[in-house]
Amino acid sequence: MIGDRVRDRRKRPGRCLGVDFGLARVGLAVSDPERVIASPVKAAATDDALMRIKSLVDERGVTEIVVGVPLHMDGSMSPMGEEAIAFVAQLRSVVDVPVVTADERLSTVEAERVLNEVDSTSQRRQRVKGRVDSAAAAIILQTYLDGG
Repeated sequence: MIGDRVRDRRKRPGRCLGVDFGLARVGLAVSDPERVIASPVKAAATDDALMRIKSLVDERGVTEIVVGVPLHMDGSMSPMGEEAIAFVAQLRSVVDVPVVTADERLSTVEAERVLNEVDSTSQRRQRVKGRVDSAAAAIILQTYLDGG
C-alpha cells in the first residue's frame, strides 16, 4: 500500500532514510536521530543504489527507509510507480530494516522550484541537476516525518 501509515513516526528510534527512485539516479536523504529534519545526501547511480543504501543503513544507523512512489494525479499507479515498487522489493531483500512507501507526487517539481529559487543562473542549474533527486528525497522524507 502506498503511504504506509505509522501512528507516530518520531517515536521510533534511529534515523530514517528517504529515497527518490529514478531510472538514472536515486536521490537520498537522511533524518537526524530524533526524526525531525531531513537532509539530502549525495545521490547514487541507479545501478549502485542498493549497495549505497545498504552502506548508509549500516554507517548512519538507519532504522527505517521511506521510498517515494510516483502516482498519477488521480491516485492511480504510474509507470514509474511500478518501477519504484519493483525497486522496493529488491531493497527489502538487501536490508534488515522496514521499507515503507509514500506518495511522492510533485516532489521533484517542488525540489526543482526550490533549487531554482536559490540560484537561477543556467550554469548553476546544470550543476544543480544532480542535486534535484536528493532534494526530492528530502521533501519525500520530510513530508513523511511530518506525518503527511
